[in-house]
Amino acid sequence: MKFRHLHLGLSCGILALSLLPAAHAAGKTAAVTASSLSASSTASAGAVSGTLTSGGKVVANATLSAYALDVTARTGMSWRTLTGTVPAGAASAIIAVRGGIEGACICAGAGGATVGDVWYTEPNTGNTHDVSPVTVPVANAPVSVRTYALVPGQSISSNLAQFAVTSGASYGAYVAIAATGSASSAGYVGVIFLDASGRELRRDKIWFTPTQIGLPNATTNASGQYQLSVPAAVAAVWPEIHVSYTGSATTQATSSVIASTATAAQAQMPALAQQLPTATQLAGAKLGWFSPREDFLGAIAQGQTWDQLLLQWSSSAQHIQAIRIPTSVLMAIPDSVLPGIFRAMDAHGLALGLEIGVANNYNEVACGAGVESYSDPGTANQVIQKVLNAGGKVSALLMDEPLWYGHYYTGANACNSTIQDEARRSAVVMKIYTAAFPNVAVGDIEPFPEVPLQPNWQADYASWVQAFYAATGTRISFLHVDFDWGNPAMYQYTAYPSVPAIQYVAQLAASAARSNGQGIGFILNGSQDATSDAVYAYTAQFHMDALAGAGVNPDQLAFETWAAYPSLTLPETDPNTLSGEVYYYFSKYN
Repeated sequence: MKFRHLHLGLSCGILALSLLPAAHAAGKTAAVTASSLSASSTASAGAVSGTLTSGGKVVANATLSAYALDVTARTGMSWRTLTGTVPAGAASAIIAVRGGIEGACICAGAGGATVGDVWYTEPNTGNTHDVSPVTVPVANAPVSVRTYALVPGQSISSNLAQFAVTSGASYGAYVAIAATGSASSAGYVGVIFLDASGRELRRDKIWFTPTQIGLPNATTNASGQYQLSVPAAVAAVWPEIHVSYTGSATTQATSSVIASTATAAQAQMPALAQQLPTATQLAGAKLGWFSPREDFLGAIAQGQTWDQLLLQWSSSAQHIQAIRIPTSVLMAIPDSVLPGIFRAMDAHGLALGLEIGVANNYNEVACGAGVESYSDPGTANQVIQKVLNAGGKVSALLMDEPLWYGHYYTGANACNSTIQDEARRSAVVMKIYTAAFPNVAVGDIEPFPEVPLQPNWQADYASWVQAFYAATGTRISFLHVDFDWGNPAMYQYTAYPSVPAIQYVAQLAASAARSNGQGIGFILNGSQDATSDAVYAYTAQFHMDALAGAGVNPDQLAFETWAAYPSLTLPETDPNTLSGEVYYYFSKYN
C-alpha cells in the first residue's frame, strides 16, 4: 500500500487552528473586540448554520472556514506529515508506535487507530526507509496496515525499525493514519533519534488524530448569519464539525464545534469490531450466513435501500445474522455503494464475513498460480483498504479450502505443500488481515467428500488446525462443509447423491470439527450443474432434507451458491430464489 506518492503535504499540526487576532496595520491602535460564533446542525446533519457577532454586533460578509473530523474512523486512513532536522550527533532513528505510555495518555476512553506505511526520507542525502507495522514470513512483502486498540490502563510499545540517519540533515516522515476521536493524545508514531551510544536525543511525534475532511467555506449575510452544507457521505459518519473565523484588525478570531452525534456503539472503531454472535447472543439459534446474488447488490447500486429490499425477504432475514462476501465480489462493488451497504448491515446487527484466498503465492516457489485458495499480500491490502475506506466491520474471515488446494490437490500448478508449509504460507496473508482486523473469527471451508477420501485425513485435519495456530497465532474456530454433490462417492449406485451418503459425509465432517474444538457449519446449496432456477431449487431442497436427517445439529448454516443458478436473490415467496431457499429451510426445520 504505497500512499506516500499521494500524500497531502499536511503538517502533523494540521488540526490546530490559529485563534490569534489578525495583525494590525502599522501604527493602528483600534480596539479589538471579542467575537462569538454560534453553530448548530439540522436534524439531518446535512447543514450547519449560525451567527457571527463581535462586541454584541453582527459581523457581515465574513468568511468562515470549516472542516469535519472523522471521529468514528469510517472514511479510511489519511496521510500525516512530519518534517524537521535530524539532531546534531544523531546516528540512528527508531520508528516506534506508542499508546498510553511515554507521553501518551489513554484518558478519553477506549478508542483505536490504524497505522499504515511509515516513510522516512532525507531529501538531500537520498537516505530513505519504508517501514511496515506488519511483519510476515516472506521476503519483500508489501507494506500493510495494523489496527491498535487503545484501552485505558493498557499500553502499546512497539519499535518497528531502526536505521542510520544523517546528523543535521533535513528529513520528512509520512504515515497513513485513521483514528477515533478518543484517540487524540492517546498514542503516536514516533521518530526517536539516538546517538552512537544508543542514548535518545529527541523524539518527534505524529499523534493519532482523526482524519480531517474539508468543507466548503461560508460567508455571513447582512445579519451575520451563515449556512454551510455537509455532504451526505460525510454526515453519514457522524463527524465532529469545526467552524472558524480568523478575525480582523478589529475583531478577534473565534471558533465553534458541533459534537459528533454518534452513540457509544457507533463511535467504536469499525476495524476493532468484535467477533460473530456468541451462543448466548444467539439464544439457541443457529448462526445463519447469507451471500446475496448480483441482482441484490445491483439493486442497491441502482439506488434501492437495504430496508426496501428487506421487505421481500423479511421472514428469511430473521434467521440471518451474518453476510458472507467473497473478496472478488467485494472488489466489484462500487466504492460509492459499499459504505451504504455496511451502514445498513450495522443498523440491522449483521456481521460481515469475507471469503478469502489465504495460501500465499507471492515471492514463493512457482506454484499456486490460478489455483483456488491462493492469493498474495497485495490483494489482501487492496481488500483491506476498500473495507477501511467504506467503514466496514469485518467479524470473520472464511478461508477458501486451503488444506485441500494447498496440500491434497494434484492438478495444474499444484503446490502439494506439506501441512506445516501450507500453514506457513497461509500465515503470510492471514497475518495481514488479522493485523488490520484484530478481533476477527477465522473459519475454514473445505470440500467434502474430497477430504475424507484421503488416507489418514482425520490426523491430517488435526495437524492442519494445530499447524495453522502455531504459524498464525489465530485459531480456526469453525469448519464450513462445502458439499461436492457431483462427486461419485455421493452416489452409491443411484442416479443422484443418495441420502445415506449425504448423511454419512455430514457426520464425518461434524466429528472432525468437534474433535478439534470447532463449530460445524453446512453450506446449503443445490447442484452446481443445475440447468435452471427450478432444477437448482429442487436439488437444494433435496440436500436440505437429507442433511436434516443426518442426526447432526450444526452450529451454523450458510446459504450461498457459486453456480449460475438461482439467478435471483429475491423474493422469498418464490421457491426458486436464494432467499426462497432460506425460507424453505426455516419454514420446515426451525
